[in-house]
Amino acid sequence: MPADRFSAPAGQVNFFQDVLQRVRALPGVDAAGVIDSLPLSDGGSHQPFSIEGRPVLPMSEQPEVDVRLISPGYLNTMRVPVISGRDLSDADSAGRPGAALISEALARRFWPNEDPLGKHITLTFSPDVVR
Repeated sequence: MPADRFSAPAGQVNFFQDVLQRVRALPGVDAAGVIDSLPLSDGGSHQPFSIEGRPVLPMSEQPEVDVRLISPGYLNTMRVPVISGRDLSDADSAGRPGAALISEALARRFWPNEDPLGKHITLTFSPDVVR
């Protein structure tokens, strides 16, 4: 989609919500979702992050994570199980507290003897949004 098609991010969000609603209403469609960049592609975002309650390291020493923006329904569409916690919902939207889904590997690495549910991370390039 051309970057200049929408004057504000809300226009792009509304476009994709409309497309999803139409696709989900098609006969034979069991599930539908969107993602900003396909898994295993060169797209998406790779960002350093910090963990709430732990010392903030210099950016060059911060751990990094691949970040993808997904819609509610994406995990179900891709048949990705949620091992603990919950999937995203329509309540997880702009203007609301951030939500993040993390991999089992990331959970084991950064919370080896604790439950990561309820913990918060901050992406270094989005410091105003705690997830």
